[in-house]
Amino acid sequence: MADLLIPNLDSITLERLNAMALIHGRPLEIEAKAILQEAANEVKPDAWTVMDGIRQLFVESGRQFSDSAEMLREDRER
Repeated sequence: MADLLIPNLDSITLERLNAMALIHGRPLEIEAKAILQEAANEVKPDAWTVMDGIRQLFVESGRQFSDSAEMLREDRER
């Protein structure tokens, strides 16, 4: 399991998190973990968003990938 450090969290947010933890009767760390898990579970990227992310990774890698459409056409013609 990984640890998460959130530097420079403003005092108002911290106070609100502490209040929420008190309401739910759990420690601050457990409250923050529950909030993060709930937020992460709500995110369901659609296929286009995922494809855009993959495309961006390829661009950032600096590798060149050729268009395979021409090779597929040639292969079908055989």
